[in-house]
Amino acid sequence: MPFTELDNKITEVINCFQQKLESIDFDFQNSIEFILSENLKDEFQSISKGRGLYFFEMQIPSSSNIKSVLNSDFENFNEIWRHESVFHMWSPGVKKLRCVVANKKIGSYLDGEWIPFYLGKSECLYKRINQHVFQDQNQRTFGMKLYSRKNLYGLKFRVSTLEVNAKNYYKMILPYLETHFRNKLNPIIGQ
Repeated sequence: MPFTELDNKITEVINCFQQKLESIDFDFQNSIEFILSENLKDEFQSISKGRGLYFFEMQIPSSSNIKSVLNSDFENFNEIWRHESVFHMWSPGVKKLRCVVANKKIGSYLDGEWIPFYLGKSECLYKRINQHVFQDQNQRTFGMKLYSRKNLYGLKFRVSTLEVNAKNYYKMILPYLETHFRNKLNPIIGQ
């Protein structure tokens, strides 16, 4: 039967790809850092317009009132994220199970370590990252809409990319990359 031979070849390719995953990572050296504020402009001009994955991280400054809300439980971040001023927005939610994992490092996070925040994919990295930051809160497209979240102003974010310009990006490569990084990085917002 031809499917057995095809299945064996696909399994061989998947095994090879999984071995290579450990040597693939985001371009953290060229991350873009920004402080969420009313004065935020398009800081992302250097981001590729190619396709791939992007990864947002968040840092809580020592002076932030968010520290007191989090206290010692990351699950409290949901009340910050779903604040009454943005409750009506279409946006990804806080993942409780990932918050449980984040709680194991909450001391480090409250001391300024970068918090894995959101992982996504796009056909145009530059455009999608800009949408997550500047998209109008009334848009029905899912996005973080960070600029509209005035209750998060003062928090520091950084975004890193992994450009994947490959012919079989969506069909074969993306599902494995996204699952690999979601399990490895454990972002608290999103799928």
